[in-house]
Amino acid sequence: VVRTFHKKFLEVLSSGLVSAVFANEDETVEMARHSDPKYAFEGTEEPTVQLGIDLMAASCELVVCTVGERGCIVKKAGEEQFEAPAEPRVKVMDTTGAGDLFSSGFIYGLLRDYPLRRCAEIGNYTGAAVVQACLLPARPCLSFPSFIFGS
Repeated sequence: VVRTFHKKFLEVLSSGLVSAVFANEDETVEMARHSDPKYAFEGTEEPTVQLGIDLMAASCELVVCTVGERGCIVKKAGEEQFEAPAEPRVKVMDTTGAGDLFSSGFIYGLLRDYPLRRCAEIGNYTGAAVVQACLLPARPCLSFPSFIFGS
């Protein structure tokens, strides 16, 4: 999507109306690739995730980039960027929906005014919950820590 609509994404980002961006690693790299002419040609240096994060952070307050089994990178204006590791106890079966569930968990935390690190942990847990297969569908494979829903 970013590859096809990068000009529109940049236009919307630079409008000042976007306060937060959630993207995966590939989308973040594509945003950087299409924003800097030096990456436009095949065989040239590849843009980095960090370049994409910095580009998006220049236009909005919060950038959250999922980086697969490594977890996520969070950058908020005026604060130090940090990485939150993925849930290590998960056997990945299918990644369909992982980004959506990650975002929903992160936003759940934002709406409750949790610190960003806690939001990232919740996002990583919810993303992890959807990628694993369960033998008994009625039972969760990953029990959520009490800090997510309270004690």
